[in-house]
Amino acid sequence: MRLPGGKISTALLPAMLGVALTLASCRGVEKFIQPGDKVLNKNIYQVEMADGGSTPDEIDDVLEGMEKYTRQKPNVHLLGFGPRVSMAIYTLSSPNHDGFVSRYLRKKGQAPVVFDADAAMLTCSQMEAMLNTKGCFNSKVTFDTVHLRRHDVNVVYHIKPAARYSIADVTYKAETPEVQRLLDEWQGQGKLKVGAYYDQDLMDEERTAVTERLRNEGYYYASTDLVTYRVDSAYGNNTLAIRLNIRNPQITDANRQTEKRPLQKYRIDQ
Repeated sequence: MRLPGGKISTALLPAMLGVALTLASCRGVEKFIQPGDKVLNKNIYQVEMADGGSTPDEIDDVLEGMEKYTRQKPNVHLLGFGPRVSMAIYTLSSPNHDGFVSRYLRKKGQAPVVFDADAAMLTCSQMEAMLNTKGCFNSKVTFDTVHLRRHDVNVVYHIKPAARYSIADVTYKAETPEVQRLLDEWQGQGKLKVGAYYDQDLMDEERTAVTERLRNEGYYYASTDLVTYRVDSAYGNNTLAIRLNIRNPQITDANRQTEKRPLQKYRIDQ
């Protein structure tokens, strides 16, 4: 809006600046991309449950922070939806000249992020792997693209989580009888609980916790490498059983002969 005396309202200045930067980036981006390339404008995540219903809480917990697995992030938008100011600044430079002005603009700006289909496919694979680690086995993630302006494209990730498995039974098994007695005493005190959802992060934490407990009991050669898991999903109703196994270590003697030996408990004088 023009005020009396020919002055422009300061309220319009941000909008006018945004339009100017948008126009500048539209004209200048061609200098920095190859023919046929598309600039990534936005990543969109759509969750689609198999039954078409709303996403249950346990799936929402898994999907929180899903964006961090995305291999390509778009140029930063002003206020999250406005013009890509950093890209516009970058495209004001000259790709053919390395003078002070161009170097300064490229330093302060951000090069256009050219859409990479391989990166999108890798994103899908990583999201599927993450869902599996949380008990949503056989989940599927695919993507497609929506072309916008001449050079822009949105990537839509279709996330189809499978039902999440919960734990129906937890058991501990050790090859050394003395260690087995300790595990029997610790039954129910670990991080893996009946009724909790399958989570490989918790399983890793339990592996570390069991190893530390054994070392505190004097089992010097106890290590996380000796702790393995067996998962049985044959229970049905999206439940499974977990068995934590502690193998005996491979010990190499003075003659360089290696054999399996029971975990030995050490005392202060040893």
